[in-house]
This record gives sequence, C-alpha cells and structure tokens, in this order.
Amino acid sequence: MKRILAYSLTCLMGLAFCGATVEAQSLISVGYERAPEERTIPLNARNRSPSEFPVVKAGLQPSIFSKGFGEVVDLALGEQGELYILDGRNGRITVITDRNRDGMPDITRKLSVTFNQPRSLVAHEGRLYVADQDAVWIYEAGEKKLFASLANVDIHRNHLPIIVSPDGNQILLGINFKNGTSSVLALNAKTGFAAIQATGTGPISAMAQAKGSLLWLSIDNRLIPVSNGQFDEAMARQLPAADGIKAVYLPDAEQLTAKGLGYLAGQFLVSQEQEFYNRKPGETSRNVVAISSTFGQPDGSAVPVIAGFLGNHGRSAWGQPGAMVWDERGLFLADQQNGIIWRIHQLEPKITFSDRAEPVKFYEAEDVKKPKASWGSSIENGSSIVTGSALATDWEENKLIPKETLMERLRREEKEATDTD
Repeated sequence: MKRILAYSLTCLMGLAFCGATVEAQSLISVGYERAPEERTIPLNARNRSPSEFPVVKAGLQPSIFSKGFGEVVDLALGEQGELYILDGRNGRITVITDRNRDGMPDITRKLSVTFNQPRSLVAHEGRLYVADQDAVWIYEAGEKKLFASLANVDIHRNHLPIIVSPDGNQILLGINFKNGTSSVLALNAKTGFAAIQATGTGPISAMAQAKGSLLWLSIDNRLIPVSNGQFDEAMARQLPAADGIKAVYLPDAEQLTAKGLGYLAGQFLVSQEQEFYNRKPGETSRNVVAISSTFGQPDGSAVPVIAGFLGNHGRSAWGQPGAMVWDERGLFLADQQNGIIWRIHQLEPKITFSDRAEPVKFYEAEDVKKPKASWGSSIENGSSIVTGSALATDWEENKLIPKETLMERLRREEKEATDTD
C-alpha cells in the first residue's frame, strides 16, 4: 500500500513537472526578487541580549514561553492545548504541555522519533503530519509511518509547507519544482491518495486557509490566492518592504478567543523576512504585519503588530519571526534565529497602592496598657477584644484602650472610697 501511495504521488509530481511550458518558465526566470540596486549589505545576524524583546501594541506584552531550540521551522497546537515545536536543524519535535492553560509550561519532552531536515508539521485528530526531505510522515501513538513519499522527485526541498484543509478531509502540501513551477497537492487525510489541486509559478514558502476563505499562498513577497485550480495572479497582494515571507496565519473568528487580541479578527497575519539592509528609510520588515480583509481578501495596508527585531539602524537583526499559532492563551510566535517561542498576550495588571489610603496611626508605649486576663474576657486592656470576645467598635479618644468595664468601675470607686477614709 505504501508503495502504491508513493508511486501515485511521484506520478502526479512528474505530470506537473512535464506539463510546465517554456512560457511558464520565462515568467519565473526573472523572479520576483528585489532589484539589485535596492539591495545593499546583508543584515548582520547577532545574538539577542537579555533586555531585547519584541515590540507590540499598547495593552499587550511579550514573554518567553520556552527557549533553547535549534531552528524552529514550524509550530502546531494539539487538541488539549499541547504546543508542538519542530526543530529543523536537529530533526526533532518537542511537546510542551500546559495543563491548566495559564501560559506557563508544565511538562516539556521530546518525541523519540527523528526526521531528515523537516520543514513543516500540522496536528489533526490526534495525528502529527510532518514533511521532511524524504516524505510526508504520520506520527501517531508513538509510531512514525510513511504517508506520502517524496523520493526521486526533482523538487526544491527548502520549503515544504503543509496545512489541513478547513473541512479536515485533506492535507495540503506545497511543492516547488526546479523548473520554476509549483503545485499544491491535496492528500486524503486517511488514505494518502494524492491529487493536484492547483499549479502556477514561483516558490511557495507558506500556505494558509480559514473557513470560508480561499487558499492563500506566499510566493516571494506576495500573497496569491488559488482559484479554479490556478494561482490567481490578478488578485495577488504584494508586500513592498519584505524580501520574503516566512509564515502566513489566518485565524478565524472561532480561534480569536485571546483577550486583547480580538481586534485582529478576520485579518491576515504575515511574518516578513528581511535579509538585506535597505537604504530606503521606513522600508524594513523582519516583523509580523496584519492586513485587514473583506470577504476573505486582503484590502488594507500592512500594519506592523510585532516588531523590534532589528537594531543598529536596521543593519543588524537579533531575531527572525516565523511560524504562528493562536488560542485563548495568546499568540505563540517562533523566533527562528534564536530558538525562542514568544507568547504575545494581554498585559497583566500590576498591583499598586492607592495614594488616598488612610495612614497607619501609631501610639506611644505609655498610651497602651499591658494586656491582662480578667473576668468575662480572655484579653482585656490594651486590646480591641473586650468582654465576651466581641470586637470593640467604640474607641475612647482614638486610642487602643477600651472603655472601663462595670467591674473595673466598682473596684475603682471602692479603692477611691478607701483612700479617702
């Protein structure tokens, strides 16, 4: 069965490869790269200092959810809120469990299986689908199984984006052929049977689709929808500042439950890449931008929502935002350069003391009598507890001395009469 699936996928890829015309190749020969005159020196990638954090909108705050990963190339959320972290450098998957969903990790563990330079993963119905250099794999119940082979296929393997279709029936895989064409394959989530869903030109680096929206692809620094089995260039949206796109995320209204982040409902979230220092002021990326949409199509300007990864006037970078996932705890953002998982969430309230609070009143030692035991009370003078252990509410001259009891008054009058005699 595995051989049949692998053969089926290989034949489909071969058809897409052979079907590319010379005209299609000429369209991509120049590419969509930034013109050489707009480029200067490469950005200097440096380590992050402890004081450097992403810059976010007022009312939100970034915090480190987890760190110490080699190269975080993708993230996925499990049904119980587990966060799966794919390390492309070490070929491992780390699972972080947050049992009470308070944004603080409880258990961190690595899966026992390894992959060959994996590029993407997605979680669906208790399974993990992982795309690496050799195949698309299924990880389930502690076992790694072949889902669709990529062997003997002439494709670029630096980008292998994989997502689940909104109906949950298909696993969508983006592949880039070496002749400049690319395809989106639809793999049956249960059987692995492959069918070509769309073809076009340009390298696909990421894919996203929400309920009721078109399938959107990121190609170079553009967002392109899929329509009628083709990449719809007429509806493409270009991001002028980016050298490339690391990830695209389309959280639908059901996912936007995190407090403080609801204003992003229905918007495209795009992690932009910047490799070169740009001489034009203001045209910097290495950030996450939000693009408003109407009927599932981007129609607004790209507004930065997570930035601050550049330094030295844009000539160096301490981080590179990448994959994103979202639930009620906030937005989890992978910093691919530092191996950090950031959590962007609502600003936690701080405990403050009111300036109008009444000052504490202290009394001199001679103003307070030493407590002593007396009839009908466990503690008498010098205490706010009086006869019958009732809390005193009537204070004499605002001092911590209760009023004279009946027994004390009789004793005092008897003593005064004796002294007089």
